[in-house]
Amino acid sequence: MLDVVPAIIKVKRIRRPRYGCRRCEGAVVQAPAPARPVDGGLPTVGLLAYVAVSKFAWHLPLHRQVQMLAGLGITLDRSTLVHWIERAAWWLQPLHSLLLETVMSAPKVFCDDTPLPVQDRTRRRTRIGRLWCYAVDDRPW
Repeated sequence: MLDVVPAIIKVKRIRRPRYGCRRCEGAVVQAPAPARPVDGGLPTVGLLAYVAVSKFAWHLPLHRQVQMLAGLGITLDRSTLVHWIERAAWWLQPLHSLLLETVMSAPKVFCDDTPLPVQDRTRRRTRIGRLWCYAVDDRPW
């Protein structure tokens, strides 16, 4: 038997009570707010990962993700998701640098060039985009 549990989007509330000391006259202490992956933004790390994996691994365009989130009761603009993807890429830059350094330092690098159609909004038709893949596997096939 197979069953499905639909996606659940939760609102996480962070409570930071303020404590004051009667003896100190005006000294109010409050815990610092936790760091956010997007400055002043709403997404958690899990939501950023969900949007990025949906876009890059499952090839789900951002405008469709906006429609799916609207079906769950969350109204966002596509430009907001673009900003989230940019911020996730910024956080992943050190990992990209390490991966590139590891691949390029190998004695043999295998490369694959895959052409694929990409929407070009300026021409209202598709153009050819290229997807490059590098591998450092030296095992016999």
